[in-house]
Amino acid sequence: MSRIGVVTGLTSEADCFSELPGAEQPRVLCSGARPERAAAAARQLVEEGCDGLVSFGLAGALEEGLGVGGLVLPDRVIGPGGRTVETDARWRKRLIARLARGGVSPLVRPLLGSEHPVTLPSEKERLGRETRAAVVDMESHAVAHVAFEYNVPFLVLRAVSDTARRTVPYWVMDTIQEDGQVDQVKAAIEAICRPWDIPVLVLLGMESKQALGVLRRVVGLAGGRLGLD
Repeated sequence: MSRIGVVTGLTSEADCFSELPGAEQPRVLCSGARPERAAAAARQLVEEGCDGLVSFGLAGALEEGLGVGGLVLPDRVIGPGGRTVETDARWRKRLIARLARGGVSPLVRPLLGSEHPVTLPSEKERLGRETRAAVVDMESHAVAHVAFEYNVPFLVLRAVSDTARRTVPYWVMDTIQEDGQVDQVKAAIEAICRPWDIPVLVLLGMESKQALGVLRRVVGLAGGRLGLD
């Protein structure tokens, strides 16, 4: 049986699969939260023989009332230019059924792909109003286009790490390296230069940890193929 291919932005997201037995682990590549690298990773996974693609990890909420740790299993991905790619309906339904046995009910709503970080509540509100998407990330649209190109099943699984009202310091994304790890030295220097951002950084760290915990639980319930049997 082939493995599915998973694209994440961060190594902390990829680590959600680490507790699975080795034979059950999917093939995971990190993009460093860069759309062009996410597309390249997705293409590599398909060419390696993966029989399904998943965009997996954290997301920012656009929809008011969607809280930290909210799990979203999008029915479609809206690209920056408005191009829409639907996720695989049968795969999505199988995963929903498997999660339901563990008491987990994901929200099935559109996801917006962005070429740049969406950090301000005003921008989140505008994008949510214009697109009706529930969440936003920077990898899913790139993975979706590759899945469409190669005609392979595609799924997105995201947990909210920052709400629609949360402001994310603009420089935070610049500390993410191409391999998906956070440059701790650069982050520390930026925080020292902008001490007023430190309280929100602490909150963001706690909220990301909460969202990652949700994703770990999902992997534990669904297994390494995330319901693609």
